[in-house]
Amino acid sequence: MYYAYAISLMYHLKSLGSQHEHKTQIFALLELNTAEEGLLNDILEKPGFVSQTDIRMIELILEPKLRKIAAEKIINDFLKDPLNSSLFSAVAFKFKELVKAKLSKEHQAIITQIQVPEDDQSKREFNEAEIYRVPNIYAAISNYTTQLAEEIIRDPEVADKVTRLKDVVTGVNEADQVDNEAINQAKTELLQAIDVFFQTKIVAFFQANERQQLKAYSARLQDSRSWGTEEALNALHGMITGNVLHLTQGHWEEHTERPINFKNFKNGSPAVLYAADESPDMILDNWGNSHWVSQIPAKKDLQILLVDNPGDETIKAILARSDEIDVLLSAYLAKPLPASITADRDKSQEKRLKTSLAIATATLKEKLLAELLEQIQEGKPIDFEKNYAYQQLIECKRAVEFITDDNHDQAAKIDFLKTYEEQAKLNPTGWEIFGRFIKGFLLASLSTVLGTLVGAAIGGVLGSAAGPGGSIVGAVWGAFKGGNVAVLAGTGVGGFFGSALWILQMLPPVNAVQEYTAQARKAVQNSLEYRVMEKVEESRGHDQDPIVDKVKSLDSSIGEDNTKSDETGQVLAF
Repeated sequence: MYYAYAISLMYHLKSLGSQHEHKTQIFALLELNTAEEGLLNDILEKPGFVSQTDIRMIELILEPKLRKIAAEKIINDFLKDPLNSSLFSAVAFKFKELVKAKLSKEHQAIITQIQVPEDDQSKREFNEAEIYRVPNIYAAISNYTTQLAEEIIRDPEVADKVTRLKDVVTGVNEADQVDNEAINQAKTELLQAIDVFFQTKIVAFFQANERQQLKAYSARLQDSRSWGTEEALNALHGMITGNVLHLTQGHWEEHTERPINFKNFKNGSPAVLYAADESPDMILDNWGNSHWVSQIPAKKDLQILLVDNPGDETIKAILARSDEIDVLLSAYLAKPLPASITADRDKSQEKRLKTSLAIATATLKEKLLAELLEQIQEGKPIDFEKNYAYQQLIECKRAVEFITDDNHDQAAKIDFLKTYEEQAKLNPTGWEIFGRFIKGFLLASLSTVLGTLVGAAIGGVLGSAAGPGGSIVGAVWGAFKGGNVAVLAGTGVGGFFGSALWILQMLPPVNAVQEYTAQARKAVQNSLEYRVMEKVEESRGHDQDPIVDKVKSLDSSIGEDNTKSDETGQVLAF
């Protein structure tokens, strides 16, 4: 993870320009010595900056520095505010789970109020926390919780609340009416007393013996053989960006000194779905908890090329068109749904389609930027009037403007769509991804507006274009599956489902947009998402380059776990 973060960070700094103040601030934060700073500055100022030698240099210099500040952040957060720290959240689960298991059944009131997650996913996530990989930590926690199981029974506050709960329950049993409010209040007070008990004891555990366990945890985090966790990643990024909380007029406000739009991916898809108009500066992808990949967006590469070639009008024009689409998407996502959509009582599916349209646009835009970037890197001249990728970038902007403009009626949008489809047939590319989502969006709107069985049938037939090959068989298939749903429903909502069948028949109703994102990514994987970095300068006489000697002097000992995750340095995405 630290290698991947180092590469992405340097790409980001490169895109800002080597003299940017954020570079100076971050280098000071990392406490680089003069030699290290000089080597990294040489890389930032070098055009291109993607050689294997450069990447290895970045990894060797920055990995231990990044580990150090991440570890310091995690430990300091615990010391300053233990109850709100990531470490406390990770260990509180295990402490409560073990104490609960070690209490005898006669203390059922306490057992019931010790609350721990029961679902397998939560248990797995807590058990995978890095703290549990500290040597001998399990034995220390087990012994300590055996002691706590005895202490919690005798704790004055807990014992008092247990007695209070028993008295309330006894009084209720003797009364004619059940006083649920009194029982719930007594349970809440017992729960609070139990939480305070664990908070005090967990902090004491890590403060004991001159903070022995905290020191062991810090050492583990800084060990080059340890896997970089998301907990450490969040701490690291918070330090790099200077993210702090300030108390202003009685409430906390988040302040970021060095904003960096960072996104965490899992297996090729965003861990958290983000707005389609966002342009990430850094993307780290966790593949199966086996290695981290540094993904470099095409737009970031273009920004770097512009830093190297500040007068290049071609790159400026491409980035300008990209920014226009981002602004358009931002405005579109902020708009309320049109009246034809909001007429439906349940708007969740329409909102999904709206978001899907935006995601498809952003995906297509990134694909086109990647194509243009490749042409520039290969030294191919770009004639904007004749370049297909650039013209499609313009068409992408025009299409979104037209489709999302409420001043155009549905008939005009359908005519536009037909014209587009004829173009798409002549020039089949990743552009069709966008077209399908425009189609679904339009047909859903059309069916809802008509709100009749006729509209439903039309929606079913037209929506079938996403069926097998868009053939007659596909039309029959779509009409049968979509039209039947519409006929049964007999409403505009039914028509919507008929026209939207192309997406709903392959996506589960829950988290449909997230699922689409994963599928869309796979669909354009080869041309957009995962360009395997070619070895540049492989045969350019590196043996005579003095920088190789500097790498060898730094490359002493790399841990086994980092060897596993070193694929990060070999794959740059987008």
